[in-house]
Amino acid sequence: MGVGASTVGAIIASRRTHSPIGWLLCASGLVFGVVMFASEYAIYALLVSPGTLPAGEALAPVNPLWVLGFNLFVLMLILFPTGQLPRSRWRWVVYLYAAIALVEVIAMLFLPGPLEGLDLIENPLGIEGLPIGRKPVQALIFSGGLIASSTLIWRLRRRSWVKRQQIKWLAYAAAVATGGNILAYTPPEALGTPWVTWVGYVLVKLGVLLTISKRINDADDDTTARYRRP
Repeated sequence: MGVGASTVGAIIASRRTHSPIGWLLCASGLVFGVVMFASEYAIYALLVSPGTLPAGEALAPVNPLWVLGFNLFVLMLILFPTGQLPRSRWRWVVYLYAAIALVEVIAMLFLPGPLEGLDLIENPLGIEGLPIGRKPVQALIFSGGLIASSTLIWRLRRRSWVKRQQIKWLAYAAAVATGGNILAYTPPEALGTPWVTWVGYVLVKLGVLLTISKRINDADDDTTARYRRP
């Protein structure tokens, strides 16, 4: 996400400076990059070689900000492909999602216990006794992906032929990847079925591959059609 979103975002932003799509991708990629750097730094400073690097405990709390990167990416999906909402009355969807995203980020910053993906490092900002747990917050986070996927599919059925060609490859792949994320992070702990996690991971990878392959196929089809024209 750090490399891919930043690269694609930079290309789009350089060509369509007034569209929020490229800038949202750049911001999402930047957040994921910072989170990855801070997490690896904290692992080395606190676990691998304690005391050799400063500020390990200060960078560890940056880890939960991956939620912000994910929400920026989902917001890009909601605005895709024109950078605008399909109708003005859809503004409430963005406002609602922004409010939910803010709650998610704050909750993840102060949840007690091990940090996400850093099981041996406790969250130094964690507040004991919070009434909400990690799994419900994760379910809330990935529900945003379902919202974005549903808006893409809704627009896929109601837009012009050109807009449908722009949306279709992303809509179905986003739905598959989002479903995989929900399977990977939500039911296993509650149901005691770890194998569901692996099914979710497979769907996530499949969704990403579908996105790439569909985009390549669309480009090939467009090139072939261009050469066929008289």
